[in-house]
Amino acid sequence: MSKLNVLYNVIKTMKEQTLFEGQVDVELKYDKDVLGTVNGTFLKDKENGRCEKSVKVQMGTEEYKFEHEGKMKFEGKGCSEGHGHHHGFMFHGKGHEHQGKCGHGPKGKMGHFMMMLKVLDKMQATDLEDGRRLLSIQFEGDEIPKECIAMMHHKMKMHHENGGSCGPGKMKGMLEQCPCKDIDKETIKPEKIELQMFISKDNKVLSKTASFELSAKDHEGESHSMSLEANIDMK
Repeated sequence: MSKLNVLYNVIKTMKEQTLFEGQVDVELKYDKDVLGTVNGTFLKDKENGRCEKSVKVQMGTEEYKFEHEGKMKFEGKGCSEGHGHHHGFMFHGKGHEHQGKCGHGPKGKMGHFMMMLKVLDKMQATDLEDGRRLLSIQFEGDEIPKECIAMMHHKMKMHHENGGSCGPGKMKGMLEQCPCKDIDKETIKPEKIELQMFISKDNKVLSKTASFELSAKDHEGESHSMSLEANIDMK
């Protein structure tokens, strides 16, 4: 079976699926130091119109720490439609100046389309001995699509200016104490992107993993590494 057929069957199965439940774990590192972790669980029952999320965030160093823990529960029509607000993890803004970067304008949509073509070209489908199937994508160095780099830079800029979900005040305080505060942003360069998706014989997603590695130099010219690893396990 071709990788496109495999991907089509996975997407079709996800659209037909009524229950999504699992756990998310994310770890952010600067050189060898762990700068932050995110751990959470999620449940979306489309048949009964029920959504539940819980998240625990720990960021910062000994000098400045930020911790947040919360839960959300929602019942109603919004939980029975589609299969989630996945676009909420993309880049949003107001006004025409954001549309190209966020994918809402013609330029942004074309950029996403070109990136998807490059991703599909790199995708590999592997049958495993235990009956699972692995869909994997790996980019290294100059292979990384420029559209992906542009999206990453825009996302970083938004979090730096707006404070992301932590709020401007808390994020500003954390960034001032963060060991990566001296990084020269112009030198940030993605070194490796790897995505993996394990699926079952009946095309259900069992888990997803994503890892990102970046390099950068500080204002004194010293090299540093940054990495982010995310894992989603489905029940």
